Amino acid sequence: MGNVYPGIPHDLVLRAKAAWSIPALLETGTHIGNSALWAKDHFRDVMTIEAAEGLHAKAKERLSGTQVELFLGHSLQVLPSALSKAKEAWMFWLDSHWSSADTYGEGDECPVLEELREILKSPYEHVVLIDDARFFLAPPPPPHRQEFWPSYPQISSEVQRLRPSYETWVLDDVIWVFPRARRAELLKFHYQTLAERTGAQASAQTGLAGKVKRRVARLIGIQ
Repeated sequence: MGNVYPGIPHDLVLRAKAAWSIPALLETGTHIGNSALWAKDHFRDVMTIEAAEGLHAKAKERLSGTQVELFLGHSLQVLPSALSKAKEAWMFWLDSHWSSADTYGEGDECPVLEELREILKSPYEHVVLIDDARFFLAPPPPPHRQEFWPSYPQISSEVQRLRPSYETWVLDDVIWVFPRARRAELLKFHYQTLAERTGAQASAQTGLAGKVKRRVARLIGIQ
């Protein structure tokens, strides 16, 4: 699976967005607006859907004055009208599954298959990212109810049924659903991103080791 990257994998998403000229991001599961707040600086259009009224209100306040369009309601009720605005391929970030606390969906934990069916009916070659891949690769832990969650093979099979020209991959704890024609490019972006992250981690570790060494030298009186 690779790294468990919290939220949208910014570096990989930006590579794909730039290469594939994707102008818009539509998110299900706004929460308090962190993902939309990041996306507004990188996408021309950003739309986000939240079913929990309290979270929607918090996100609306945070995103006031931006181009982000916020919708209050269940993703399956809002997606059809939002998708009707698409005139080209968009990117989708599906994160509306229930995560306890004040999030929506305790009795309807994971509508991801229904969301995919709605999105992949579109004539455009949308790119779909599903957060928390680990919960689909293996049953999610309590307090989640496993019967609400499709498995990764179920998601992959449904994608193949709906769009035979698509593939599903797992990168950064995210399930990528994308046109097979983009396969080589996505693999290239993935390798580039891994190399950059590895280099950044090595640099940080080297810098930390240097700081520790200098501090120890000062403590024992070595110049």
